[in-house]
Amino acid sequence: MTLGLNAEASGNWKLYDKAGSGSLQSKDGTQWTVPIHFSLSKLTSFGPFPMSLGMSVGVFAAAPNDQPSWRLRLTSTILLPRR
Repeated sequence: MTLGLNAEASGNWKLYDKAGSGSLQSKDGTQWTVPIHFSLSKLTSFGPFPMSLGMSVGVFAAAPNDQPSWRLRLTSTILLPRR
């Protein structure tokens, strides 16, 4: 069993608004998205093949107002041996 913790950060450094003339004008402010993920994975078998199953729960330390406050991620990977 493997436990994990990771954080990412992404930001929109420049925001733009369309002016009345249709041209883009720079707007003050930035929008940050900072999710923090707690993950758990386990190596098991799927018939004769090894398989990794994982789950991750993420909360957002910072996000724009229209973003969700949490996320759930499920993963599965079948590991095929080389021949």
